[in-house]
Amino acid sequence: MSDIKEKEGDKKMMLKFIKIIRKKTPHKLSLIYLMLLTLVICFSVGCTSMPFVSKPEVNVDIIGSSPSIDILKTSIVEKVTLEVVNEGNAPAKETKVSVIAQTNDNITLGSGTVELGTIGVGGKIQKDVEIPLNLGGVAKLFLGIKDGSIGLKFNTSVSYV
Repeated sequence: MSDIKEKEGDKKMMLKFIKIIRKKTPHKLSLIYLMLLTLVICFSVGCTSMPFVSKPEVNVDIIGSSPSIDILKTSIVEKVTLEVVNEGNAPAKETKVSVIAQTNDNITLGSGTVELGTIGVGGKIQKDVEIPLNLGGVAKLFLGIKDGSIGLKFNTSVSYV
């Protein structure tokens, strides 16, 4: 019988404790929620207006290209002049630019890569890339140029750390 009375007493104390917590907690919880909301708003505004992580943003423009014939190697080499600019807010390290020469119907004639090293913030580098063109594709290119249907285009890709 005493066990039952103890359990009922424990139950009553537990209910009283829960009532006390319910009465006092809403104010504390609302204060905690308000503080968390303030932190989230401040953090999100800070991240959008002043980002914590600075990063490079490298853009490549093709300034010009000119073909040349290498008689000793019996190949045609396309020399492409690139202008690479870092418009980001951090230096671009170990920068490499790859250029692929293709016809308008996406037949790859050749590719070349140039290593530029580190480009500082706001830095600009002009560099030439020599692309040896394969002879089968060049023959098709010349036939297409004669017809006016095929031209040469260049696709670039940049990698940096």
